[in-house]
Amino acid sequence: MKKSNFHEVFTKFWRADKGYVITIFISKIKDIPRPLIYALCTKFLINELNEKTNIRNITFVLFIILLAEVIANFYDIWVNNRYSLKKHEEISKILMSDFMKNISKIQLEYFESPDLSNKISLATNELLRTYFYLFTCYVDTFVSVVSMLILITFVFNISRNIIIVSAIVLILYFITSHEINKIKLSHEKLKLPLEKAKRYFANTLSEYDDIVNIRYHMCEDYFVDKWTENADKIIDIVEKLPKKFWVYELINSNLFPIFQYATIAYTAYIVWNGSITVGSFSALLQAIISFINQLKRCSEISLYMNKYSSNLKIIREIDQYIPEYGDDTNKAFLDTSKAHTIEFKNLSFSYGQSKNKILNDVSFKINPGEKVAIVGHNGCGKSTLIKLILRLYEPPENTIFIDNIDIRRYDLKSLRTNFSVVMQNQPNYAVTILENIILKKCTSGKDAKNVINSLKNALLYDKVSLYSEGLYSSVTKMFDSKGICFSGGENQKLNMSRFFNKNASILILDEYEKWLDCDSNRKIFENILKFAKNKTLVIITHDKKILRLVDKVINLSGNNIHFTDKVVQ
Repeated sequence: MKKSNFHEVFTKFWRADKGYVITIFISKIKDIPRPLIYALCTKFLINELNEKTNIRNITFVLFIILLAEVIANFYDIWVNNRYSLKKHEEISKILMSDFMKNISKIQLEYFESPDLSNKISLATNELLRTYFYLFTCYVDTFVSVVSMLILITFVFNISRNIIIVSAIVLILYFITSHEINKIKLSHEKLKLPLEKAKRYFANTLSEYDDIVNIRYHMCEDYFVDKWTENADKIIDIVEKLPKKFWVYELINSNLFPIFQYATIAYTAYIVWNGSITVGSFSALLQAIISFINQLKRCSEISLYMNKYSSNLKIIREIDQYIPEYGDDTNKAFLDTSKAHTIEFKNLSFSYGQSKNKILNDVSFKINPGEKVAIVGHNGCGKSTLIKLILRLYEPPENTIFIDNIDIRRYDLKSLRTNFSVVMQNQPNYAVTILENIILKKCTSGKDAKNVINSLKNALLYDKVSLYSEGLYSSVTKMFDSKGICFSGGENQKLNMSRFFNKNASILILDEYEKWLDCDSNRKIFENILKFAKNKTLVIITHDKKILRLVDKVINLSGNNIHFTDKVVQ
């Protein structure tokens, strides 16, 4: 049976912090009797004043109510400004951490879909607000409904006619509110991709790397126009609200004023003919006004509940995408201490639903410890081959083998641990040089020692040693104004340091020399050959000097290359 939104939200909060759930319920539930207490207090005071009883009775009642109000307000201040603020951050950390872990396991092919991109964009922006708003909406709705039931019971004892009219008003109010909410939500969905596009072009005009490129090409006006174009489309959507929306809004906004003044007139009449006392009249008005306010509050809550329930559905859909890590118990594990055989058998592959094959019936074998170059024209599938062997995309069954075992059978973490890879345009991150290379927190001196050796192999250590913070210098100025802004070649050397530091059994380089000068390329390749002495090495390159030094050249374009005696087409 499908779980309700309430069950899902309540369960997440209960698991995250039971104390928070109980505290919020207590802070809200104390509001249930307030409207009735005010109504009864009003009735008591007016009747007492009419009878001119001892002023001490009135003073005592007012003091007790004031004392209760002060205690309740003190409790609210503590909950809202101390307890909830801390708990909000703690629960947010749990919810967002779980969500980000789910995203990190989604198969790469799904990220090609704008649909997933839109969902993730919305979900990351709205996830925390969605859960917190829905939780408080459910509690507030419960409090308001119970409070209204108590008030209805009180009013019923004085006048049944008012209850009948209020029921009609209630039905009309919720019908119009529902239609208004439905129209608003449909317009929000239309605006979502346009809002995303606006943010994209706004960010493009504010990110440093983009700004350099935009100024160089003098295309600022183009991106400003793109932002404006999406802003205009949003305005068009807002302007095209249907006429029935305004009709519903008019009815909805005037229902309660009409009901309220009609009630005043009616209750004044029944006081005039002696059916109720002046005190009951005042209490009745107080109860009805409280009832109307609670009803309006419920309507506002229902708007948020509709909106955030829709967001929750999108968040839930993200969890349904196929994760990278399956539950297959019959997994194989790769040994990191030895070189491996890699074999491709009749591999064909196309992205998504496309009928255009990037790779078509590719077959070749790489023996343990071999040094192999892969060449071919742009778009022939060289980089795709690397993504498939790393299972960034799932290859067809029985097409790629390591040590005669289908790579789909290998535990994914075990598989990727055995690869050291430098891809084209590989990013570096706004953390320290050390953490950029080890991609984890540094916990030992051994980590730093290995990184120094890796930097030396990548010809970057001499530069890093000049920095006052050394290995602990920040890369980029995003979080540190003293951060290091590397050149394109230096960034690639940092990537190469990461490659050397991992020390895996299978080494893959995808046009690593792209950003390097000739002298740096020559020296780094000499270090690569020493580093890869007992390892399997695969290089995607067009550099003829490198091609002369490998054992095999595999041409995915179908042309023979004769630099070595061991050439495979």
